[in-house]
Amino acid sequence: MAVKDISKEVREMREHMANCDNVNHPKHYNNSNAKCDCGRRIECIDVTRHMSFNIGNAVKYLWRFADKNGLEDLKKARWYLDDMIKSLEKPNDELVGHVCLSKDVGVFPIEY
Repeated sequence: MAVKDISKEVREMREHMANCDNVNHPKHYNNSNAKCDCGRRIECIDVTRHMSFNIGNAVKYLWRFADKNGLEDLKKARWYLDDMIKSLEKPNDELVGHVCLSKDVGVFPIEY
């Protein structure tokens, strides 16, 4: 590969990086066509920040699976759903100190 070809690749890589924000708005969480009333694209975090840990993580992995890790992300989503189901199947006395159940919002850790 000639030096000229490398500088073209570097230029393209820099341009790509300038258009990506993998910390604040990664493409695999920003790929929905759904938009809010103001016209801004809805990102995964806009939805999951209002959910319990397990449900939010399951949604996160389902949201991104086609654009990131495929089957692995589906298995991770299943793991979080299974963990949530296990915690809900426990008798209430086993949940003390673990989670607080709320019909309106979901499941949240109990604060001491």
